[in-house]
Amino acid sequence: MARTHKQKKKSKKKRGHPEDEIDTSIPRSFVIGQDCPASVMQLVKDMRMVMSPNTALKLKVRKKNVLKDFVHLAGPFGVSHLLVFRHTKVGTNLRIARLPRGPTLMFRVKSYSHIKDVARSQPNPKSPGAQYLTAPLLVLNNISADKVETRLTAKVFQSLFPSIDVSTVDLALLKRIVLLHHDTETDEMCLRHYEIDVKPTGISKSVKQLLKSHVPDLSKYDDVSDFVLRGGDGYESDASDMGDGNKVVLAQNMKKAGNQESKRSAIRLVELGPRMHLELVKIEDGFCEGDVLYHRHVHKTDEEVASSKKKIEKAHKLKAQRKAEQERNVKRKRKEKEENKKRAMEGQKKKYTKHQNEVVSDDDDEEYFRQEVGEEPEKGLFTQRRGQQKRRKDHQTTGDVAADREGPTAKAPTNTSVDRKRKSKSDRSRSNPDKDSSKGKKKAPKGKSKERNVGDDESTKKRRRKDTSQ
Repeated sequence: MARTHKQKKKSKKKRGHPEDEIDTSIPRSFVIGQDCPASVMQLVKDMRMVMSPNTALKLKVRKKNVLKDFVHLAGPFGVSHLLVFRHTKVGTNLRIARLPRGPTLMFRVKSYSHIKDVARSQPNPKSPGAQYLTAPLLVLNNISADKVETRLTAKVFQSLFPSIDVSTVDLALLKRIVLLHHDTETDEMCLRHYEIDVKPTGISKSVKQLLKSHVPDLSKYDDVSDFVLRGGDGYESDASDMGDGNKVVLAQNMKKAGNQESKRSAIRLVELGPRMHLELVKIEDGFCEGDVLYHRHVHKTDEEVASSKKKIEKAHKLKAQRKAEQERNVKRKRKEKEENKKRAMEGQKKKYTKHQNEVVSDDDDEEYFRQEVGEEPEKGLFTQRRGQQKRRKDHQTTGDVAADREGPTAKAPTNTSVDRKRKSKSDRSRSNPDKDSSKGKKKAPKGKSKERNVGDDESTKKRRRKDTSQ
């Protein structure tokens, strides 16, 4: 079918290798869920929103997928962290692993709330929009430097988000905050997610409407000054009700109306969700394996740690031996395959050269026939003879082989069914000799027999006429 003028040809997108387009200096992550119910899968989607835009929002996870599948994909796409949610009989767990060599932090999710739950608790909830197009800031609160596990936890969370330079950062790109608070009483980590809302101070609502480029209804007022002074009843924005601790002097101009450089603006945090209370359970040295640096419930002595290290080293050696043996087997099989291929090629070459020699001999026979007889030979004369001779030779060789197998005293094979048929035919011929004789005679065709009968009738008529005339 011809393409009309309305139908546009689809343009093919030029897709290069992912490594050529991705900046590896920016941390990226995969957030996945394994064996999780619907509520935990919703938490996985909410955490993807928190980690956006440096995460895969539409990543599909199947039941047959394992961690190795995501590790193989992490290299080409520049993924540096893996966040795995898993639900068990005890509860929901969260593992944060640094690719490709660790460390791995395992948390138990004590409680959580979804984004929709946080939105229901607010009178004017924020809808998702442009705030998710930039990476959030990380704020650490009450992180003590006394414990090694808390310091390591803080460093892992810092590596999840891109770092910023305070002197050159664009304030318009700072739209969200991830707060990590350490509760010293319960020894839990509290995770919160907020949006940064910046509003100018000292501006009435009527002037604020003008700054937003909304044309107000001035039919009730005689002059614009009445609208500015009394139209908004002199009320200022909600930012004026805040304390002086939330008001700052901006160092840059922002896109929002009224937020100008060297002028005071109020900063408010609006919670977006989700919320999580995390309890640190275990820290491993490698990627989901290796030495246990910290465990909340299990405490080992130095002897037990040394014995566990020996077991791990022994397991690594055994794994290396098996891998080396597997590589040797693979090389041996490849070598055998190449040798078999060479043998097959040599056999094909021999068969081809033999066929060429036979064809040359046939050409010589045809040329000899032309020289001696002086005529062109019939088509397929020599090839047919060659095929018959070959079949005879093959038949003779198969007979000789069968005789050699059976031995010198073996008798020739007899076909009893064929002999019985021959005897029955001979008996019938003796009992009905007429039928056999009639079978041997050839019947004349139908047309000739009719002519013969017609001729006989004419001769008999002539004789009768002669007899009657006499």
